[in-house]
Amino acid sequence: MKKRDILFKKLTSQLQDQEEEAFQQWLQKSEENSQLYESLTLLQKEKKEFKAYQHLDVDKAWKKVQTKSKSKNHLPLKQKVKKKSTFWMMVACIALLVGSVTGLSLFTASSTTPIEANKPTSIQTGSDKAVLTLADGTQVTLQKGKQYQTQSLQCNGEQLVYKEPVKDQVQFNYLTVPRGGQFLVQLEDGTKVWLNSETQLKYPTVFVPGQTRQVSLVYGEAYFDVSPSENHNGAAFVVAHKQQLIKVLGTEFNVKAYKGEAYVYTTLVEGSVKVNIQEKEKVLIPNQQAVWSLQDKTLEMATVAVEPEISWKQGIFHFEGSQLQDIMKVLGRWYDVDFEFENQKLKETKFVGLIKKSYQIEEILMLMKSADIITEYKINKRTIVLK
Repeated sequence: MKKRDILFKKLTSQLQDQEEEAFQQWLQKSEENSQLYESLTLLQKEKKEFKAYQHLDVDKAWKKVQTKSKSKNHLPLKQKVKKKSTFWMMVACIALLVGSVTGLSLFTASSTTPIEANKPTSIQTGSDKAVLTLADGTQVTLQKGKQYQTQSLQCNGEQLVYKEPVKDQVQFNYLTVPRGGQFLVQLEDGTKVWLNSETQLKYPTVFVPGQTRQVSLVYGEAYFDVSPSENHNGAAFVVAHKQQLIKVLGTEFNVKAYKGEAYVYTTLVEGSVKVNIQEKEKVLIPNQQAVWSLQDKTLEMATVAVEPEISWKQGIFHFEGSQLQDIMKVLGRWYDVDFEFENQKLKETKFVGLIKKSYQIEEILMLMKSADIITEYKINKRTIVLK
């Protein structure tokens, strides 16, 4: 049995007893093999991702892929096997996550077909960059490789750290991360905040001892690792966004509140938080998410898998059955591009996968094209048209 088949059969619970030994040999043969299997199993935490593939005929599916690889197309799968193609799409995405793996060539292009992803492009991957607005209105551009320092703060180009201030005068700074950027700020109390693309945070340069430590997520997405209240005379930490207040004592959580979006999502990783919106109040425990509808003014609770919600700060896109129109919003912010759908039905196409944020946008598009998620794409400056 081929190595790729051993892996796929293991993931789809098709291995026979005598094949388990062969799988273990494959697993131990290289670190890359081990990484691939480990990454794939991350998607099985709730088992739901693989339920549709328990009876997947690996040999038959692989023959379909091989047949298509000999054609002039980039291995599109037929419409009638669209559901199963999600599995192969996921495996291909994991390949991008862990790098080149021996025996895994599901979605490489035909040798007779030019690799469009290798063409020169002006679209770059996102990077560490932000604009710091000081209390007097001065704006400072922060970016990787550029140092900046004052008496009360220092920046190495990737992280902004506030030190104990010379004066206890409370002033407010803004940190604005543009499309195509990300940044980490450590506040004066030791709280760390990771800011995603197209995000703005307002915060004081110093917190008054004994008083509530409050910051404002003006818009965008941020992950908070809050310094415990016991280290600050019991002072609680509050994140404000419009009418929403998130009160914590010391915890880790993610808030997604992008401009133009219909919902605000607060996802708890550790500890507990209290979400309060216009007299509506919910207390979250780990793996719970509060969903605030800006239109209906409702506040609902849901149990979620945390990893897909916070993987962005680890440099990974984690999509679990997300619609293409929502995925392209995420990619658009990171690569600073706009997407247009020539085929409106594409918007509802679902996608599963893990992909490194360090990959070029064309590599991801080629992957989607290879898996028949899209049939074609066209790049016009900073606009990408999907067909």
